[in-house]
Amino acid sequence: MNNRLPYLIVVFFLIFTTKSFAKIDDCDANACSGLPIPTSVKKIIATGYEGVGTTNILGSEYLIATTKNDINKCSVIFPITKSGISNKPVNFDGNPFCNYSISNGKVVSHWKESAKWYEDIYQAKKSSWLLVFRDEYIGCDSVKRNIFENGKIVGTSLMSDADDFSKREKIIGIISAEKEYILKTANSNDKSKAYLIKGDTF
Repeated sequence: MNNRLPYLIVVFFLIFTTKSFAKIDDCDANACSGLPIPTSVKKIIATGYEGVGTTNILGSEYLIATTKNDINKCSVIFPITKSGISNKPVNFDGNPFCNYSISNGKVVSHWKESAKWYEDIYQAKKSSWLLVFRDEYIGCDSVKRNIFENGKIVGTSLMSDADDFSKREKIIGIISAEKEYILKTANSNDKSKAYLIKGDTF
C-alpha cells in the first residue's frame, strides 16, 4: 500500500488540476498560447481558481485565473515573457485583486468586504506592481483615500464620490482633534466605524 501512495497522490493532483482549468481562449490544463504552464502555477490555480486564460494589461501579457464568486471575482496573474509563463504571480502584498478594470493608465481592483466597497489603484509593471491609492466607500457621497508609497500609507484624504477614481476631488481640511469619526448621515450621533486622526487632511 505504501508503495502505491506516491502514485495515488500524482493521479489525484492531475485529476484535480484538470478540473480546476476551464478552457478559455487558447488555454487548457497544460498550456496557454502554446506555452507550458509551470507545475507551481498549476498548484496555485488548484487552490480555488477556475477560469484560466490570457489577458493584456496595459501592453503586458499575463496568464490569469479567476474565481467564480458572485461578488468578488478575484484573480491571480502571472507575467508572460519571451521566456514563457512566470512561475511566480504578481505580488499584491496579500491584498485581494478582484473585478479589475483599467482607468487612466492605472489598474483598479474593486472588492467588497464586510458590507463595504474598496478600490485599490495600481501603477502596473510587469511583475512588480505599485499600490498608489486605496479608496474606501464610507457613505454620505464620500470616499476615504489612503495614499501609499513603497507599500506604506503616507497620507489620508477625504474625497468626493465619483465612479472614476481620477474624478474624485479632495474635500479640503485638516483634522485637529486626536480622532474624528466619519458620520453615516447628517446626524452627529450617527457615527460609522471609519475615522480620521489628527493631521489627516479632508
